[in-house]
Amino acid sequence: MAQHSIKQLETIRLIPGLVLGQDLKSPHGAILLPSNTVLTDYIISKIKAWCFNHVNIMTLDCPSEVKVENIEEETAEDVSFLEMYTQTVENIGIIFEKMQVGKKIPLRECSQIVEKILEQTADIRGVVTRLRNVKSGNKYTYNHSLNVGIYAVLLGIWLKYDESVLRQLAMAGLLHDIGKARISAKIIDKPGALTVDEFSRVKRHAAFGYKMIENTIGLSRQVRIAVAQHHEREDGSGYPLGLGIPNIHPYAKIISIADVYDSVTSDRAYRLGSSPYKAADLILDEAFSRLDPAVASIFVHHMTTLFFYDKVRLNTGMIGTIVHMDPITPTRPLLQTERGYIDLRKKPALQIVEIL
Repeated sequence: MAQHSIKQLETIRLIPGLVLGQDLKSPHGAILLPSNTVLTDYIISKIKAWCFNHVNIMTLDCPSEVKVENIEEETAEDVSFLEMYTQTVENIGIIFEKMQVGKKIPLRECSQIVEKILEQTADIRGVVTRLRNVKSGNKYTYNHSLNVGIYAVLLGIWLKYDESVLRQLAMAGLLHDIGKARISAKIIDKPGALTVDEFSRVKRHAAFGYKMIENTIGLSRQVRIAVAQHHEREDGSGYPLGLGIPNIHPYAKIISIADVYDSVTSDRAYRLGSSPYKAADLILDEAFSRLDPAVASIFVHHMTTLFFYDKVRLNTGMIGTIVHMDPITPTRPLLQTERGYIDLRKKPALQIVEIL
């Protein structure tokens, strides 16, 4: 009969199905979770929320370590997320269609989507992984609206905002591109580069969006401003007003970063999405010119931390596992490969092109 033993495991490596080997206690000694508790995505999210760095799990003596990559089965949470995501994208499409004909923002429907976003972000690592596996297809604008709402909430969590603010961030992310409902679909869905005139029209969507929601009862001023300013930039190079650092609302800065990250990593009709690391590099490159450096660095730090122990593919085709990250250079981790360790800080030509 196989014997069980207790093994300490970093919280970031927890997966559903593992079993607690010892009671999980608060700093004051209260039992938060008893031993023999089987971990689920929800329980893991609570453990992370309680800020535990390690927990003791029960394991068989024969395996030398837990192999996260062997857990490939689709979980109930995965299925639930995909069902929620698909239905929500359809609902966002309906909202956009209503706005195309001049109807008011259906705030109740939007609020229901916001609640779903908050539910999904309870499992931070899970939702980020699942978003990477979702394909935009020909509904990019709708997918993008949902994705930005999710990423904005995650960034709000990392900035330690309370739930009332997270709701506003989710709403702002959901509505940030609503102004595109007033722009020709031929331009919005064009499978290629826009002309100067077409891009000029697209740039009007932020102002259109603000006009469409400015008189909506029950929608906060902060959300309206975030929609209007999500393309403004710290150096004044953004649009529609060319605002600079002092005049850009904090919520707009969050939506801006969520918008950039999802735009870079999402598939489009004319190109495949880039890796999260390329998006993170772009955000850091603009952190001291166009994007808020404090918010950008927090986003990149937390996002890249989620990829610890993930397998990645380099631009050479080589596959490795992320085993260490330098906080100063979070997008250049240390990889373990079949050929030994590779420190990407010392190999500028090597780039992570895919998380497996």
